[in-house]
Amino acid sequence: MSSKTQPDILIVVMDAVRFSDFSGGTNPVTPLPFSDALREECLTFPRAASVSSWTVPAHASLFTGLYPWESGVHAKHDLRLNPTIPRLAERLRPLGYRSLGISANPMVFPTFGQVNGFDRAYWANWWEPFLRSNRTRPGTTWDPTTLNAAQGGDDRSTALRRFLLGLSPQLHKAPFLVDGASRFLQKLRDPSRPRDLANVPWIEGSLDQWLGVQPAAQRTFAFINLLEAHEPYLTDSVVTPRLRDWLEYARCRQDHFSCATGHWTPSEKDLTILRRLYRHMISVIDRRLAAIVDVYRERGRWDNTLMVLTSDHGQAFGEHGILFHTLRIDEGEIRIPLWVRYPDSPLVGEGVGWASLIDVAPTVLRAAGAPDWESPSGRDLGQLADKARSEPLLTMSDGLIWTHVDQMLTSERRAWLDQVFVGAYRDEFKVVLEARTGALSAYNIVRDSGEREDLMPQLGTQLESLVSAASAVGQRILGSGAPVRSQEVQDRLKSWGYI
Repeated sequence: MSSKTQPDILIVVMDAVRFSDFSGGTNPVTPLPFSDALREECLTFPRAASVSSWTVPAHASLFTGLYPWESGVHAKHDLRLNPTIPRLAERLRPLGYRSLGISANPMVFPTFGQVNGFDRAYWANWWEPFLRSNRTRPGTTWDPTTLNAAQGGDDRSTALRRFLLGLSPQLHKAPFLVDGASRFLQKLRDPSRPRDLANVPWIEGSLDQWLGVQPAAQRTFAFINLLEAHEPYLTDSVVTPRLRDWLEYARCRQDHFSCATGHWTPSEKDLTILRRLYRHMISVIDRRLAAIVDVYRERGRWDNTLMVLTSDHGQAFGEHGILFHTLRIDEGEIRIPLWVRYPDSPLVGEGVGWASLIDVAPTVLRAAGAPDWESPSGRDLGQLADKARSEPLLTMSDGLIWTHVDQMLTSERRAWLDQVFVGAYRDEFKVVLEARTGALSAYNIVRDSGEREDLMPQLGTQLESLVSAASAVGQRILGSGAPVRSQEVQDRLKSWGYI
């Protein structure tokens, strides 16, 4: 395909945004003026599920078109993506594309193999989501010519960094420290500027600078991760107009680790506050999406840009006793927005088929004119616009991620945390399997999105194909071999409160 017909490609992952709260969902944040308008130009999938309930396996699937058990990227095996597996950026290069990866999430970085294949990649230092500064330059840069990261001193493997990483989980217990420090830092840098909740504010400028040096005929692929909807959540005058409001909101714990290990249970008031902060952050994301698209418009590229807008997972706010994400495959953690904006295409409206992150790479490659390439499981989203996929759609949660928690847990609690769940979707039904015990449940998620009524006792025979698919995946995950963890990976996981 010639460069005249190839589109520019833009993939934006709104980290931790769940389907229900986004534009077109069942309980969307309003108003979302940019997203609501963009949805009119897109093919959207109200039936879309992530492959996993946390960042690393989800992004690996986005870049490869493979399920986690196909790529081997999950907590029961190895969180590093095997370098022999081609990434999307690597598949696009021989088609004439130059590529840029930008991630506000510091878990999308070279150790996990996520940035390999990009011509240039930027990602946040581990502390940037905690301290919302007004910095305009990226914290870390991938240099593919040396296969190294040109990093600042604040992200090097030093004793001080290890010490600070060790302290970072405490920030989830005392978010007022994070909020207060961020306010002080922003006022120190620019006293006249209003509070800015943008997480990693250098994204738009870095994108604009990179696009600006590309020749007009050069086709480009950009990947962006936005992190506002991921904890920790900070405040501004919209949600805390008075000092007493700020005191109430800023002292609300955001402590996934303590909640999961049974050392703290959020109250209903805590959950209400967290949910309001979360939904406010989605409105911040809406403004950032508008700014990103404005960069493409100002560079004269938007009319010929294929945009994929999605999330890597959702969030839970007390549903089934879960706070935030990673441990289960409930609808709040797994169901995600998934939109495709085709340039000059009649493919708009709602797709009928179940869709997933494994479908993004095949969709992009077909639009870019790649020779026929079929993911083992991924499908071109355009083909799912009016036709359901023939096989069940699958998802998983992989239990304990950070392995050094035994001293903090009873054996019963550890067993509860380390369950491996596999979900299988078809039509309006979802089957959930706990892989170790074989325990099964089933739900009609159209009429019971809260998954309260287990239909397995009466519908088991009708759902045998879903049970069989989930069982095969569960066996594959549990048979993957011993987990592999470097100290750097352990430090990163701990700093984010993962367990």
